[in-house]
Amino acid sequence: MSAPFEPSAAEANTRAEAGGFPRRILLVDGSEENRALTLALLRRRGSEIEIADHAAAALGLLEREQFDLILVDMQLSVMDGYTTIHERTPE
Repeated sequence: MSAPFEPSAAEANTRAEAGGFPRRILLVDGSEENRALTLALLRRRGSEIEIADHAAAALGLLEREQFDLILVDMQLSVMDGYTTIHERTPE
């Protein structure tokens, strides 16, 4: 098992194929405007983006799928971004 933030060989290959930019990105943001702006910028780089508008949806996606990068709004309603990351990070 690799370190929590160290990419595996497969992840490194995925990034290399995307020109060094993360290919699969999870965007977690409660603001429709922020999501639209971020999507426009990330799609220019050729990334696949999954969107969650709240923490519970993000945690569900993380249970089923793998991502190269997760962008989380730290001021989400109900469960903030800090708590969301803590819920997902093994102790």
